[in-house]
Amino acid sequence: MAEAVPDARRLVRSALHTWSMDGAIDNAAVVVSELASNAVRHGAGRSMEIRVTRLDSERVRVAVTDRSRILPVIRQPEDDDPAGRGLHLIAALSEAWGTELLTQGKTVWSEHRVRPPSNPERR
Repeated sequence: MAEAVPDARRLVRSALHTWSMDGAIDNAAVVVSELASNAVRHGAGRSMEIRVTRLDSERVRVAVTDRSRILPVIRQPEDDDPAGRGLHLIAALSEAWGTELLTQGKTVWSEHRVRPPSNPERR
């Protein structure tokens, strides 16, 4: 399942570009990378589902579903801890995020608002 993370990034980038939501691509791609990595690491199986949903003209939801029913928990890693910062990153890059417990697993989702393009200096 090592290919799952880059495939998830490509899916998100492609969907957002198709919907002309390029202003959300960078943050959503980083977040889906983290969500997919967590699903590979902790997902209790060899399958996951990636969903990209256009909520309206300015917002998109990225969701990863896996077979583990263990919900993620934000923790405070030590400075030398090599892991444990992913949910902090997701929270920082998302407008909102959360989890949904399912009968046979869980979904972790993140919402992103399209950032308007930066305006060049006016003269």
